[in-house]
Amino acid sequence: MSNVKELPYNKLRNECDPKMFSFSNTSEVVPLHDIIGQERAVKAMEFGLKIKIRGYNLYMSGATGTGKTSYAQNYIKKIAEKEKVPEDWCYVYNFDKPNQPMAISLPAGTGRIFQKDMDEFIKILKQEITKAFDSEDYETEKATIEKDYEAKRDVLIEKLNDDAEKQGFKVKTTNAGIYFLPVIEGKTLSEQEYGELDEDLKHELSEKSSIIQRETTEIIRKLRNIEKEAEEKVSEWENKIALFAVGMHINDLKEKYGKYPKILLYLEKIQEDILTNLSDFREEEAEDDQQQVIIPWVKSNSESATDKYKVNLLVDNSELQGAPLIVDFNPTFYNLLGKLEYENEFGSITTDFTMIKGGLFHQANGGYLILQAKDVINNVQSWDALKRVLKIKQISIENMKEQMGLVAVSTLKPEPIPLNVKVILVGSESVYQLLYEY
Repeated sequence: MSNVKELPYNKLRNECDPKMFSFSNTSEVVPLHDIIGQERAVKAMEFGLKIKIRGYNLYMSGATGTGKTSYAQNYIKKIAEKEKVPEDWCYVYNFDKPNQPMAISLPAGTGRIFQKDMDEFIKILKQEITKAFDSEDYETEKATIEKDYEAKRDVLIEKLNDDAEKQGFKVKTTNAGIYFLPVIEGKTLSEQEYGELDEDLKHELSEKSSIIQRETTEIIRKLRNIEKEAEEKVSEWENKIALFAVGMHINDLKEKYGKYPKILLYLEKIQEDILTNLSDFREEEAEDDQQQVIIPWVKSNSESATDKYKVNLLVDNSELQGAPLIVDFNPTFYNLLGKLEYENEFGSITTDFTMIKGGLFHQANGGYLILQAKDVINNVQSWDALKRVLKIKQISIENMKEQMGLVAVSTLKPEPIPLNVKVILVGSESVYQLLYEY
């Protein structure tokens, strides 16, 4: 008996009564952000996100196109908005180890203020130092010190002239040194005339010359000492002038950032550096003036004396509400860890701490990072970098060639930044089993 039954055409489809809906069209319906029929997976996701212990990250497994990434993004966003905004991170110049820039953390929004304050300080510093060394007080005191040195120098030179004259010599001072010319009967002898003298007279003049030479050596030593003393007095006076000019501004910064020991130490180092390298500021001013006059259309690429006082704001969370949530589909090695950028100056490759750029880990630090498992595996070194960073809980900006055992090209080793992030990998079951097996 055949089980085939003929049906009329109106029975070949399901129909529903529009009156059963409470809306007139779908624009009035709130979109569904959950995953349909995946209650167990949803509970696992919620449980995993609540675990705030080191080493607990998530892998979302399932078929492509089932909405895993969208669900994770929407659900985590709700959680992240209620969490604390993480700190800002800056890199500054390390005066003790110039090739190891120092990392400084500040409350969210304070990093931008600190950067602005240091930029303003650099402007004030240039103005105040220029003004201080152009003042009448500075020139007057410097002239007094130089005059005192010249007076002491003249006394010693005069004594040397008198003693030399008593021994029958005339002193001749040149840039090459001090010379003694024999004088006989009031006449200064030339080299040829000296050679024609009697040997006994030559011997007598030679002995007298030795006495004068010994005295000259002692006088030269004294001249160097008073010259050094004068230089120290000028340097001491310049330090007082500079300290008076910039000390007040540094003290204001110390008071403002008194709660941050690293910044206080950094400001102390800046003050020491300014006093140690005052000549650099004055030479830079002169070079700037000269360049403007001679070749005003050429921009100088030389490093400024104040460049080391800048702040590289690596992570700025001033506009963030809650913890960060970063979703990325191109997790290359440098995109994950950040990098050092380089500039080509007249054929030379250069870099400095201001060219340190942050990566996805820096952006997501203190929050959540969603990546596609397949994208991570397909990028060279990214999978190893991801595991290493999560294991050591630090972000170290490195050159990929160093990681691969090739020649080291990096000139800077920025201080590592502590990491606190939960990574969510999204992928297929086959990729998960592959990673698990290897």
